[in-house]
Amino acid sequence: MMSARAVARRAPRRLGGAFNVVKLSWAFVALALLAAAAAYGVKRGVLVGSDVYLLPERSSNGLLLYEKRCYYLLLTGLHSAGAAPERTRHEASKAFCPIFQN
Repeated sequence: MMSARAVARRAPRRLGGAFNVVKLSWAFVALALLAAAAAYGVKRGVLVGSDVYLLPERSSNGLLLYEKRCYYLLLTGLHSAGAAPERTRHEASKAFCPIFQN
């Protein structure tokens, strides 16, 4: 029977360099895809938050109106977009803000 050292000496050695190059290339591809997705999102405007405001003007019948504002991060800075005014704060908070602005 052969000792562990003898077996280790006789075993073929793997080429570790080729495997590391493949791992490195996949890491580079993943990083490039992540950077492209981030650039695409910031160009279109990524939703970063929202808030509900009481509008200063009242409706024609004297009721208070609430509006949900959606905030988007763009290359030029933050941009806000408002939804349609609602009669209650709860209805306004249900308004939908899309993930991308356009």
